[in-house]
Amino acid sequence: MSSSAASENTFSTPEGTPPSHEDFLNQLEVLFGSKNPDFDHFASLLHRRYKERKEAGEEEAANTIWKAHRVPLDVAYEASERWDNLDAATKRSVYELLQTYEKKLEALQQTRKLNE
Repeated sequence: MSSSAASENTFSTPEGTPPSHEDFLNQLEVLFGSKNPDFDHFASLLHRRYKERKEAGEEEAANTIWKAHRVPLDVAYEASERWDNLDAATKRSVYELLQTYEKKLEALQQTRKLNE
């Protein structure tokens, strides 16, 4: 994901205005490749990666992977299920958390490119 992709999806409505459902769906597409991601599939991949690291004796790496990816995945799933029932402040918080996650993923990808 390029930094231009992230900036294209930056939420920029006035303070206090919640992101629209379309804003939220666009953020899901950036993070998961779909506006209607298969969260069970992503959870399964995350669990498998965690388990592989743990079995390889890489306990710290396993825990880091779990902590870094589980919260955004859970939040995105829960928000998808309940978007219409969330209040404005919660919608904004969810969206901002997912944007923060997107930036962390971008930084990780840049680091990997530098290490290649």
